[in-house]
This record gives sequence, C-alpha cells and structure tokens, in this order.
Amino acid sequence: GQYHVVVKEDPYQPVDEVVRIDSVTSSTVALVNIYLRLRETRQSDSPSVKGGNPRLMSPAEYIRQAPKSARREFQKAIDMGNKGEADEAIQHYRKAIDLYPDFYAARNNLGTALMNRSEYSQAKEQFEKVVALNATDAASYFNLANLYILTKQAEKAQLWIERGLSRQPDSALGHFLQGSLYEMTGKFKEAETSLRRSIELDPLMAKAHLALVNLYLRTKRDEQAVSELRAFLTAFPNDAFAPKAKQVLKRLEGGSAASDPLTR
Repeated sequence: GQYHVVVKEDPYQPVDEVVRIDSVTSSTVALVNIYLRLRETRQSDSPSVKGGNPRLMSPAEYIRQAPKSARREFQKAIDMGNKGEADEAIQHYRKAIDLYPDFYAARNNLGTALMNRSEYSQAKEQFEKVVALNATDAASYFNLANLYILTKQAEKAQLWIERGLSRQPDSALGHFLQGSLYEMTGKFKEAETSLRRSIELDPLMAKAHLALVNLYLRTKRDEQAVSELRAFLTAFPNDAFAPKAKQVLKRLEGGSAASDPLTR
C-alpha cells in the first residue's frame, strides 16, 4: 500500500513524500529510508560524531560529502523509488555509487531495493559495505538482520540484531526484528515480549501489532488476537492492511477459526 510521510524537524528541510510498502508479515519487515536534508549551515556548525575516527559520521554528513553529480543521481533514485519504479531507482543508485564509491546512503538504499526484489546476495554485499563505511549506524546492522530473517538464517540474524541493539538499545525496529526472529524459531514467549517492547518504543509501529496478531493466531490464542486486532484498527483505521484485519476480526468474533497469518 501507499503511505504519506510528513517530517518537520529542525534543523532539516521539511519532507512530504509518498512511500510504497508491498506487504507486512510477522517475520519480515519492509524498510523504507527517508533521508532528511540539512538546512544550510556554516561549516563550523556542521554536526559530527565525537571521537577520533573521521569515518564515523552522521548519514547527513555522508550525503553532503558526495559530489553534486552523485547527489543528483541519488535524488533521482529516491524519486523513482517513490513512484514505484524500482528498476530505474536501482540504476540511479548504481550511477551514484559509480560516481562516489563511498556513498554510504546510496549503498544502503540500493541494498534495500535489492532485498525487496529477493536479490539477497547483492543486497548483502551492499549492506556489508555500508557497515564498513559507517559502523556507528544501527540501521545497517538491522538491514543485515532482516536479510538473514528473510533467508531463514536464524543464527546470523541473531548476531546482527544483537550488534544493532548494542548501538541503539531503544530501537523499535530492532526489537521488532528480534520478536520476528523469536516467532520464526518458535520462541513464542520471548517473541511476545520483544514485540510488546517494540510497541512501547514506537506506538505507531503498525507491523508490530500485526505481528502480535499472527503470533496469537499461531498459538491458538484467539481472545488475545481479537484484542490486538481491535487495538490495531483503533490506532490505524486507514492503514492499507485494515480491510484484511477487519475480515479476520469478524471471523474471530463470529467464532470461526482464523489461524492463517495476516498476509496479502
């Protein structure tokens, strides 16, 4: 479905974009990158990460470091992606990287686009390069964790989740991925705890509510599934997944079994 994203936060330029997400399940997550452009500042005011390593910089700094030609290709890629033109977006990301091989943000987006097309080997290569370019950003660790969840490599997924959470312990996405991995490996109690933590950290994480619904359906806890579906529909009445959620809720309230997961 399509989602309208508006961001107004100093010291960045406002963002007003439409993003597309293909599906939401209990064991996968579609990652969408929204990059904020810094308002013009004096060089002395530029944000930086404390420490002696000049490569440990914020994503905004990496984007600003890229030559204009690479930034133009990067923006074209984002525009194409927002229009649902994945092939064109990937081409522009590759052009941006050709112009500036250390373009951290372009590699991250390219990896995400490739992962969404199930081109996991190429996506993994990009994410690993992202980690090498900016080891402080937890997002790249979670990208690799998600890739390993999608390819059913639980041990590797756990490793990258732990690495990501060690850098960003309060990441709702990190706890969501942890819950998804626990659910995938049959650790249902731990899955519920992690998914609840994800919602505590970000009440607007709709996919965490749906993941809990799937968990309750899988473990035959229909009463909890009904409660979670109601909470989801109250909080997200216009979500692209709301019609499907309403169908499942109606079946459960009518006493019918609804053990199938919430997938499109």
